[in-house]
Amino acid sequence: MNRSCKIDLEYPTSNERYTTVGLPVLDATVFIVVGFGGLSIIVALIHNALHRYFFKDQHRLDTVFDAGGRVTTSLTAVTVASQVLWPVDLVQTSVIATKSGLGTIYFYVVGLAMIIAVFPCLTLNFKTKAPGAKTYPQVVCARYGKASHILYCCIALATNLITITSMILTGKYILEAVIPGISTELSVLILVFLFGSYCYIGGLGAAFYISYFNTSLMCIALAVFSWQFLSPPDDLPEAVRNVTDIKTIYESVRCVKGPSLNAADSLLTFRSVSGFTYGVVAFFMVLALNCCDQAMWQSRIAAKPEQGVTGFLIGCFLYFSIPTSLALPTFLSYVSLSYQNGSYLLSQSDMDNGFITNIVMEKVLDTSGSYLLLMIVFMALMATGSGEVIAASSIIIYDIYKTYLGPFRKDCGAGCCPLCGVMKFSLGDKDRSYCQCIYSAECSKCVADVELCTSGRPEYQLHYQCPIHGEYRHYEDMLKEYKGWTIMWISLALIPYGAISGLIASIAALLIVAEVVHDAGLSDFFVTTSSDYSLLRGMHCWTFS
Repeated sequence: MNRSCKIDLEYPTSNERYTTVGLPVLDATVFIVVGFGGLSIIVALIHNALHRYFFKDQHRLDTVFDAGGRVTTSLTAVTVASQVLWPVDLVQTSVIATKSGLGTIYFYVVGLAMIIAVFPCLTLNFKTKAPGAKTYPQVVCARYGKASHILYCCIALATNLITITSMILTGKYILEAVIPGISTELSVLILVFLFGSYCYIGGLGAAFYISYFNTSLMCIALAVFSWQFLSPPDDLPEAVRNVTDIKTIYESVRCVKGPSLNAADSLLTFRSVSGFTYGVVAFFMVLALNCCDQAMWQSRIAAKPEQGVTGFLIGCFLYFSIPTSLALPTFLSYVSLSYQNGSYLLSQSDMDNGFITNIVMEKVLDTSGSYLLLMIVFMALMATGSGEVIAASSIIIYDIYKTYLGPFRKDCGAGCCPLCGVMKFSLGDKDRSYCQCIYSAECSKCVADVELCTSGRPEYQLHYQCPIHGEYRHYEDMLKEYKGWTIMWISLALIPYGAISGLIASIAALLIVAEVVHDAGLSDFFVTTSSDYSLLRGMHCWTFS
């Protein structure tokens, strides 16, 4: 390769944003809310009806958060792949590749696929050693006690908050890129509706089926984009053909200078130090996040050990194919367009926000590309966002309310039967009594109560007759009602959360700049906090948030 042809592309000198045709606000809003949200609600209602009237599902509290524990291999594979597939993977991978080179895409995707492949070992241990646990903090509580349990509940909720924040920001940037002029408030309302609507109705079981449906549509959309990119029609305009012509793309990208540590300063290489470093950092970062994320564990808990392990391995290969099929052509086309333009089409901030994907898809497919991008990104958003809402709800119900605020039996510790309050096993002490309660599946008096559960009546009309398990069934019905309120309030709390986080970031940035930039620091509070630099940084963080 001729190194002398390398040019170093610069970012645009003007502050004007590169504009695209975009979609009308009303049309795009209806497409998202009715198309995605409405269809998901219908699927959730059908799921509930099928499981109640055909499969005779009792629809207890546990089935809301583990889908009955009978999830198949295919559902596990698709759900694992869709929940690990954050929208950031779809729009940011091409951004990192533009800066570091082609190899970054594969280093990043391989790293995350390895994380999926590692989890079957953890899943197998979880299901065999703690088969009744619904959240991983419950295992911590049983093994290490109350103090560790409280700590890990805080860690789990903080992880959910971080993930949901990432989902909201990514969805907001995509909506701003595809729908010029859309307000932040409308963007957040759309995202909250998609996150909380169908999981409120169907719980984790509906989320599994909708993830299956979403992933299918995502793969169809990616297949359409890949086909249009690889086999464009002969009657395409010259401007569009330059985006999809492989020879033009190759000649353009090979002449763009990459990082100095890349082989031959090329973007078309796997020998990229920065790309490999990014992949390693992403591997450990995502691994730590996934291990602390209850949303990742609940998908594993819902399947039996055999189906869970097999589903994970299939999901590993499924995940590998999705980001690469979008990021690779997007990265190549954008760099080629920028080379022909003489500079990058986007400013650095717009590039970092992931607008590259929108530009390329609109160039290749016109307005249809914007709709396809919305479909691809929002399918991933719905799967991940709803999973986080259900995960936070399960921690609040199981680990906070059921353990500390309103337990069925207050004097019942770890290892005790919640029905009688006696230890479930003797722990080697032959003189100590232990639980003699029979299982509800073996209880003849529970037969009528089970039929009552599957009758479809509201919980307040159910009157259980079994003297051993009846009272606990009423307790779980109460928790199931609290579950619905918890999911609703968590979803609604995301609306003011965006404003509050922006306010906190703005005040923090203003105070930090006032202390660091000015010699007087915060000692001269009114002067330093009202300076141009302090106000600029504070307002920038407010606008960004």
